[in-house]
Amino acid sequence: MGLTASLFAQGTVNFSSLTGSGVNGRVYTNNFVTSGSAVGSVTPYNVGLYWGVAGSSTEAQLVMILSGVATTAAGKFNVGTATTPNATAAGANAVFEVKAWTGNFATYEDAYAAAQQGTLVAGAPILLGVSGLFNNGTGGGGTPASTPVNITGFTTSLVIAPVPEPSTLVLGGLGAAALLFFRRRK
Repeated sequence: MGLTASLFAQGTVNFSSLTGSGVNGRVYTNNFVTSGSAVGSVTPYNVGLYWGVAGSSTEAQLVMILSGVATTAAGKFNVGTATTPNATAAGANAVFEVKAWTGNFATYEDAYAAAQQGTLVAGAPILLGVSGLFNNGTGGGGTPASTPVNITGFTTSLVIAPVPEPSTLVLGGLGAAALLFFRRRK
């Protein structure tokens, strides 16, 4: 029976950026370069931890395994312990991605869809951001189960910014096409 339980043990990670130093592993607004303010000191935001099988998952295949509202200052967050699905055993590596958004939306995808519709949150555009994919080990293996592993692969800062409305993108595309057309005519 103990062997059966260990075969299906799942990995665990601490979904927190409190262990990093400097700007790495923090969430910032797009005006950080000019103002130096972290999003955590400007407005509350949500973060989600997305998981996939190491070595075979693409970004489109990742699933959210934990989300929460960031309540710490200076762009850091501490959401809690996430448990990976059965495809990642305790102590194994997995691929992760951090997504952040403003507003009362359950997922990044919900916030993105609302931003595409021009929805405002407290009179301001919805801010969205996505980290790059990163590999991270998991804890939870052994008897008794080991402690969850800290997220250490999230080593860059994540900048959240408004998403351009589709009409803005279309106008930009038309302008680029016109430039190419007139360049070819010369």
